[in-house]
Amino acid sequence: MGLLEIIRIIVKRRVALCFDQLLKFMLLLKKTLCYLGLFMLFAIPNQAEVKLPKLVSSGMVLQRDQSVKVWGWANPGETVAVTFKNKNYKTKTSGNGKWLINIKPQQHGSI
Repeated sequence: MGLLEIIRIIVKRRVALCFDQLLKFMLLLKKTLCYLGLFMLFAIPNQAEVKLPKLVSSGMVLQRDQSVKVWGWANPGETVAVTFKNKNYKTKTSGNGKWLINIKPQQHGSI
């Protein structure tokens, strides 16, 4: 076995080793990108952009013993949820994006 053959064997082994390492790196990169994609899919908030009229704001005073209508706009067909005094109210927007929720009458001073 001559020096030239030994060099060819060494080069082939190094190329094979480099190829194996490159393949492992590419598989690891593929897995990482898949996990990153899944993370981004679930990390991005999946909420509608609900718009309320200027009349509705924090600190507003509600009429006691009367039902309260809360309304606004969102994407057509979107589900809108309102939580008031630990009670959940849900509705779907109409074809034009409007929605309305009626909250039952409340007693005075109840928060």
